[in-house]
Amino acid sequence: ISMSIVDPVMSEQGWTFTDGAPDSVNGAAYLHQVYTRARPDYSGRVTVPVLWDRQQQTIVNNESSEILRLFNSAFDQLTGNHDDYCPADLQGEIERLNRLYSALSAINQLIVHAQSREELLEGAAHDRVVPPDDLSLEGLEAGEGDPAQLARVHPADRSGAEA
Repeated sequence: ISMSIVDPVMSEQGWTFTDGAPDSVNGAAYLHQVYTRARPDYSGRVTVPVLWDRQQQTIVNNESSEILRLFNSAFDQLTGNHDDYCPADLQGEIERLNRLYSALSAINQLIVHAQSREELLEGAAHDRVVPPDDLSLEGLEAGEGDPAQLARVHPADRSGAEA
C-alpha cells in the first residue's frame, strides 16, 4: 500500500499533490484527476482521504472513518497484527463522534468556501445552520443528542425567512 500526500492548502485546481510530485499510482498532479480517472463524468466534490484500488482502477472509499474500519482487520492475515481500532464496546461512542465531526465539517464547508468576507456574509444570509431546540453543545459534550442535527442547513429567502 502506497500513500500520496496532498498539500494542506488547496490551489485553484483543488487538492495538489505535495511538492508538485505527481501521485505515485496514477501520475496525477491534482486529486480531481484521480476522481475523473475513476469516473470520467464526475463533477462532484473532491475530498480526502481517498482509497484507490489499483486492480480495479477506481476509488474504493473516500470517508476516513470507513477507511479506518476497512484497515482495522482487512490485512490481519498478512501482517499478523490483530489490534482493534474500533472495539465493539466503543462503537456507539465512535459513531457519535463521527456524526459530530461530520456536522462540524459541514459547518466548516460553509465558511471555507467563501472567498471574501462579503461572500461569507452573503452565504450566511442565504444558508444558515440551525440546531434543533433540544440540542446544545453542553449536551453533545455530555454524550446527549444527535450531533448530526447540527448539520441541518436551511436555505433562506432574500427576506431572511426560512424557505
